[in-house]
Order: sequence, then C-alpha cells, then structure tokens
Amino acid sequence: MRRQFFFVAAVLFLLLSVGCGFEKISTQRESNLEYTLTDTEQVPKELAASIEENLEKGFKLTCQDGEYLYIAYGYGAQDGGGYSIQIKDLYLTGNSIYFETKLYGPGKDEAKEDVTSYPYIIVKLEKRDEPVIFG
Repeated sequence: MRRQFFFVAAVLFLLLSVGCGFEKISTQRESNLEYTLTDTEQVPKELAASIEENLEKGFKLTCQDGEYLYIAYGYGAQDGGGYSIQIKDLYLTGNSIYFETKLYGPGKDEAKEDVTSYPYIIVKLEKRDEPVIFG
C-alpha cells in the first residue's frame, strides 16, 4: 500500500510538472532606466482608479498605454503626515525591470499630525515588455 502511494504521488508530480517552464528572474543590473515622476492626473484612468481603490492597504501596480509604462508603489495608511519616498533603484536586468523604493517618515523634530496619510509614488518610463520586480 505504501509503495502504491509513492508511485501515485510520483506520477501526479510528473503530470503536473509537464508543460511548466521556469525562468530564473535576474536582478543583475544591465542598464539604468530613465524615468519621470508623475501624478494620478497624468496616468491612464484605470491606473488612477486602482490607486484610489488600494490607498488604504498599499499597492504595487503597473500599467501601460500606447507609449509609456507606469509603475506605482503605495505604502498604505500611515499615521501622521510628512512622509517621503525615495527611489533606491530602477534598472533593467536581462529579463525584467527592477524597482525599489524606501519610505521615510517625518523627522523626530516635526510635530506629529493627527491625520492619516497615504504616501505613494508613480514613475513613467518608455513602454517596455519586461515584468516589473518590486524590491
């Protein structure tokens, strides 16, 4: 009985893995990408709507139109204001686009506001077909 179980498990594994292909995602920098920062008024309506829907919980979104690729990263609800986002890296690898940001909170000397903010960033670059890897 035990031998039969292992045989069935091995057959199922082989059947499920047939047709599956794996491609290693590289994070090795090939070249930097030029980009511009933009806001929700200058992006496709679908992306602006997705950003609005996901402000509370945060998001990692991409969207393409005829000539541009938009990459948006939101950090969700944050207590207080005064947050800023720095782009740590945005570059092309052999088979993907690598995008990394960092959220900075308000300084220790800044007064803590009694509000909730939703920091996010949107970059616009020339249209590309590679998938975006968020670091």
